[in-house]
Amino acid sequence: MPRDLEERERRVEQVAELAFDALRQAKNPLVVNGRGSCWSEFPSWNRWSRGTDSAQAWPQGFDFDVVLIRLLSEKTAMMLALEALASAMKEGAEIWVVGTNDEGIKSWSKRLKPWFEHPETILFKRHCRLLRAHRSSDTHGLKDSLEAWKEDLEISIGGSLVPWVSYPGLFAKGAVDPATSLLLEFLSGEKFKRAVMDFCAGQGVISASLKKQQPELNVHALDCDALAQAAFEHNVPNVPFFLSDGWNNIPPQNRYSAIVSNPPIHQGKAEDQRLLQDLIEQAPKWLERRGALWIVTQRRILLERRLSERFKDVSCVAQNSRFWVWKAQG
Repeated sequence: MPRDLEERERRVEQVAELAFDALRQAKNPLVVNGRGSCWSEFPSWNRWSRGTDSAQAWPQGFDFDVVLIRLLSEKTAMMLALEALASAMKEGAEIWVVGTNDEGIKSWSKRLKPWFEHPETILFKRHCRLLRAHRSSDTHGLKDSLEAWKEDLEISIGGSLVPWVSYPGLFAKGAVDPATSLLLEFLSGEKFKRAVMDFCAGQGVISASLKKQQPELNVHALDCDALAQAAFEHNVPNVPFFLSDGWNNIPPQNRYSAIVSNPPIHQGKAEDQRLLQDLIEQAPKWLERRGALWIVTQRRILLERRLSERFKDVSCVAQNSRFWVWKAQG
């Protein structure tokens, strides 16, 4: 974990000590989005797979009496999580919310209503804040299933409008982001002969585009986000999806003629390039002998030296004022 991210999570854990005490006294506790060692002693619901741990798009179980959630910096993702938890908590059950000031924790005492009542700030120090509230009796308008959050949209894939499913908090919010658009524009002239991996596939824009371009192509996809998986399986049902933190859950015998990616470089507010670096370091192991890695990144992310440490042939094959596309092989 990067030093600044590790220090942030250490501060969050220290501020959450009272919540951890309450969880230890609970009959049916739950922690959500925990990122440090203190969280591991409790039953958990995590949307994101970390290491070899599993992930779920929706909490498993009911009648939780004490819940601690690590604040999500994306507002709509946090609202989905709170309503999901409200649907699975007893009336009067405690919810604790912990986060940092720059993630917006201060405003969430007001946003917990109507599903949670009597919100109060229990502790604030080290630029963090711990909130507590209780599950109200209100259920009117509560979106108490994943299906209730599904967003039915249309996007352009290969020049044609297609039905598309998204959920709150997913990357690009149900659209084709500019970086992926540049990557796909260049890849439209490529013909892949064997299996291709869509690394950090999200909702499936790259996979859907590759299948539109070459319907017979064997495309695989991976992402660590279980909510992205739920959308992906609606959008590209004929492509195998691996819920995986990097390469952790990929069958070891798999090999690919190409790996294509628009990898994330943030975890919440903090920059985190571990996944990008893991992609570069591990890609040669997963590529066929003449296979190629294709990455699109922001121009400020300097990749030539990092790619050259793992590949013989590295080139920038497309760019604009904001992004560039790299191809590496050999």
